[in-house]
Amino acid sequence: MTDRKDLRAGIEQMRSVAQLLLLWAKDLEQSLTDPAPAPEPTPAPIPDPPLPPPTLKEVRALLTVKCAEGYGSQVRALIASFGATSLSGVPEASYQDLMDAAQLLGEGESPDAG
Repeated sequence: MTDRKDLRAGIEQMRSVAQLLLLWAKDLEQSLTDPAPAPEPTPAPIPDPPLPPPTLKEVRALLTVKCAEGYGSQVRALIASFGATSLSGVPEASYQDLMDAAQLLGEGESPDAG
């Protein structure tokens, strides 16, 4: 009796596999007749958010380092180039430009003498 049960179970499994193969063949055949799907557009990269402007404290710290490295007269000249006699007279909108210029101090230059 168990041989017949096993045989019937095997037949059912074969029918299930056959149905799956028929469905798969139908899908493949349909994909040959359907036009190719349009490629999905790639999203544009999200730009990095802008960095916050430097603070007075950050600018002062950089200028202090440059003065300690011996570029005091160049630092004073930089501040003057922004129309100020001291750092507090430099407009906040110019802090990034001042920092960019100060970071270049020492590249190809020699520190103040004495």
